[in-house]
Amino acid sequence: MSHSRLRRGVVLVSILVLVATGCGDDDSDDAAPSTSSTTTTTEATTTTAPTTTVADSTTTVPATTTTTTTTAAPSAQCPGDGALPGDAQYATLAGADVDGDGDVDTLHAYATGDPDTPNQWWLQVSFAGGGGSALAVDHPGALLSGVRANDGVDLNGDGTEEFFAKIGAGASTTIMGVFDVIDCALVHVTIEGTPSELTTGATVGSFSGFECLDIDVNGANDFLLVYSGQRLGDSNDFEVTAIQYALVDGELDLILADGLGMTEGDPGFMEFGGEECPNSQPG
Repeated sequence: MSHSRLRRGVVLVSILVLVATGCGDDDSDDAAPSTSSTTTTTEATTTTAPTTTVADSTTTVPATTTTTTTTAAPSAQCPGDGALPGDAQYATLAGADVDGDGDVDTLHAYATGDPDTPNQWWLQVSFAGGGGSALAVDHPGALLSGVRANDGVDLNGDGTEEFFAKIGAGASTTIMGVFDVIDCALVHVTIEGTPSELTTGATVGSFSGFECLDIDVNGANDFLLVYSGQRLGDSNDFEVTAIQYALVDGELDLILADGLGMTEGDPGFMEFGGEECPNSQPG
């Protein structure tokens, strides 16, 4: 409301007060009844019944609050048992956010069988929200070299982590598998329908490895580059194969395959523009 309207209101009230005062002066005998009426009105105004009613309704609030804060216990995020079996041997521990909920889930690698004579290696995920999933590792090299899970890495920038695990080894190479969780189940990521086996290492006449590629340079991995090289005879020349894969629904899909000719010692030899995937090497 503007100041001019307020002033007009004040003037109008003042005029009404003067008129009322003038009317009272004409008949002084009416002053006493008027005062008595005013006193009666004041006593009615001080009645505390409404205040008592509000107080009574307020006393019901604690009961309502108690009912609201009662909640049911949260259900498990995934089914299954996340605990290690009683006969687990040589267990190792790692972590990865395999479901993308922001909590690190627990990864185990362990063996089962007779004491000190394992006949089966396993990988297991125990979900932070409850439940778990285990997967038998059937690579023939597992019983000789053991199995070990690495911490997680997001291979395709989707906000969930996969992980590498050592599943076998040779004289100068280590075999790593890629593992993922799909619909609460731990799976061995495949390449053309076959469980992934990525070798890393080198000899005098060969080398192999893999790295992560961030093609759009946004800080998230896009592709997995798998490479290998074989020396040509007694020369310093190598025939190199470099293959780009994209991880989709538990499968490494081929995106691009290049055949390269490279010479040992030349600039760029064994350098393909990417960088080693985090947590990808044998532990």
